[in-house]
Amino acid sequence: MNSKNIVKDNKGLTLIELLVSSAILLLIITAFLSMLASAAKMFAKGSRDLDVQEEAQIVTNQVEALLTDCEVYAGQVGNSIYIVNKDVVNVVSEESDGVFLSTFNNALDEEDNTAANVKALLASNPNSIKGGSTGRALLSNRALGLSLNTDKLESDNVVYLTANYKNLDREVGVNQSIFLRNKPGTSISGGDTNPIENDYDAELLVLRYKSYNLKTLFGISTVTGKTGADANCYEVSEIGILKIKDTVSTSASSAGGCIVKCVKGGAEYKIRLSFDAVAVGLGNGESQVTVVRLQDVEQVCDYVSIKGFDTHSSDVKYTINMRVGQNLTSGFIEKKSGDKISLTGGSGTKIDALEGDINVGSKTFKGVFRFCLDDRSTHLIFRQTGQSTEQGKGLVALYTIDVYYKNTYLGTAKINVRYPN
Repeated sequence: MNSKNIVKDNKGLTLIELLVSSAILLLIITAFLSMLASAAKMFAKGSRDLDVQEEAQIVTNQVEALLTDCEVYAGQVGNSIYIVNKDVVNVVSEESDGVFLSTFNNALDEEDNTAANVKALLASNPNSIKGGSTGRALLSNRALGLSLNTDKLESDNVVYLTANYKNLDREVGVNQSIFLRNKPGTSISGGDTNPIENDYDAELLVLRYKSYNLKTLFGISTVTGKTGADANCYEVSEIGILKIKDTVSTSASSAGGCIVKCVKGGAEYKIRLSFDAVAVGLGNGESQVTVVRLQDVEQVCDYVSIKGFDTHSSDVKYTINMRVGQNLTSGFIEKKSGDKISLTGGSGTKIDALEGDINVGSKTFKGVFRFCLDDRSTHLIFRQTGQSTEQGKGLVALYTIDVYYKNTYLGTAKINVRYPN
């Protein structure tokens, strides 16, 4: 083989071939980067939605805990909510850079520290209630509004907390009814729910369908008796096992009309008991509408408010049903019905045991149901992952969550997920 043949057979890429290959590669890289950017945008949007909802619920729980234990009076002046106790004044204030919790010593003498006097001072000179500052903390920098309605405080011992939060384009509103168990702002001269004795060593908010061991909780040795207008609502054994009787109406509540007398360390020990009425719903029980833009998010998260009973009880059942349809002027037009699923809590229940799929048509809507329990309030976190079966037609996914204890109906919460046209 001569050298001329070698040169002729050694072919390379032409300039045109190189340019075409580079253009194709550039298109592939551009498409990949576009998909990556879109996925990052969806992830960031979903994270923002969850962040603002979780923050809203955390702040609401903090303020609710302060209001629940309020001893003297609760009211609002301007953009500030005052929660007045015997020794401490908590002020939740909405300011330009966020919502803050400030704590002060109560500046009033014991004889002036009455509900009527504090109410008058809040209207005329709220600063006269506040003594030296003992702390200040930021609760939220995403709050748009915070208000406390006390119209039912003196008659029903209930206040209504309203708050709005926003994180970029996601806005969340929270409406919470709160029962003030110490009955501040009302007379203690009468009433079936008033405690028969004001001096006690400890107190306990009792949930339905849950047993308490007073020996373990308070270190008592024995129970000697119980007194008060609500004493017949509780079962208490001599060895200290306590629970609410099943015969007590789920609508009944107690502000502490029962004192359990015990022995601890050879001396008398008193425990004041109280319980809330059963409540299931969103905020004040209304249906909540969540608007979802399909191109931006595939996840919906809501908090179902549950009070008065132990959500972890193995006898408590949650039945979830989903219907798909359209909201028209003539009402909800059902197009498809979903499979009903039942979820039951219980001691040791894992999160993955509280999940279920609801099938509607050719699509599967994933529901993740999680229990979150603290000392005073319970919330069922509802999370849906998935999109509508018919986009662009004003589709509505209507979830109905019915709650039962054995065969006793406790309440219903409705979540209305609306997909815009």
